[in-house]
Order: sequence, then structure tokens, then C-alpha cells
Amino acid sequence: MKGFSIQKIALIIGVVSTFLFSSTFVWLTNAKPVLVEWHYGINFGSVCDPPFVILNPLRKREAEKVADEFLEKLKEGKLEVLDETVSDSERLEHIKSNESTAKIKSWFAGGRKEEENKMSFTYWIERDYGGSCQSMPTTIDVEKINGVWKVVRFNPTY
Repeated sequence: MKGFSIQKIALIIGVVSTFLFSSTFVWLTNAKPVLVEWHYGINFGSVCDPPFVILNPLRKREAEKVADEFLEKLKEGKLEVLDETVSDSERLEHIKSNESTAKIKSWFAGGRKEEENKMSFTYWIERDYGGSCQSMPTTIDVEKINGVWKVVRFNPTY
């Protein structure tokens, strides 16, 4: 009985690799935007322990870009972007005060919920609290209004 030649082995590897790649691509195309959200840590489920999240690389990102631009403006100190996202004037002043003292350093996506023309993102925002940094969850709601995505609600945790 003759053994496998190098060409046969290469052909088998090529066919199996093509099948695995194609299957993964089809699965990702039909999968949700958040593939894995795993909560872990000492304070399981606490606001101080961000989850381990794997996002679908093929997810739709238009609304996410709007939320990221919103956070970038806050990081730059452009607090006027909050005016359209917080309706209560007392809460608005509270948030503006906190945003100017607890500056945003960085953020990463921690979750995402979708409905038709509405998305809710959970970001873990690292803030500078005068030398010590903490990451806390913040929810940003985005809606598609007249064909354009807009941030409609900002709900931070300080």
C-alpha cells in the first residue's frame, strides 16, 4: 500500500482549510454583533469588572462610529454634545461637571443591543480621577432619524 504523496496531503489541507474558512465566513455573516460576552473576575457581575467581549468583525459599524465620535468629542472637552442627549437640565449640569473633572482617557466596547433603527452600546470608559484611573460602564443609545444615526441618550457611571 502506497503512502500519501506531498501533493495529496497539500490538496487535503487545502480542501479542509477552504471548507473551514467558508464555514466561518458564512457563520460570521449571519451571527450577532457580539459573539461572546463573558463575565468573570473577583466581583462577578460588578460594575468594576468589565466582561470579556469578542465582537463580530463583520458587524455593521455605522452607528458604532457615531457613538465613538461622540466619545471622542467628550474626550476633547466638547461638552456641548451632551445638550441633545440629556433632557433634564439638572442632570445635564451634573454630567457636565463630572465630565470636566473625570476626563475620559480611553474606552472599549463591552456590549451591544440592536433593534430596528436603534442601538444601545455599553462602553467601558477609563477616566482620570486625579491620578487614579478606573473603568466604568457607560451606555450610549443611538437612533436612525431621517436616515442618519444620532446619539440620543448618554448614561454614564462615575
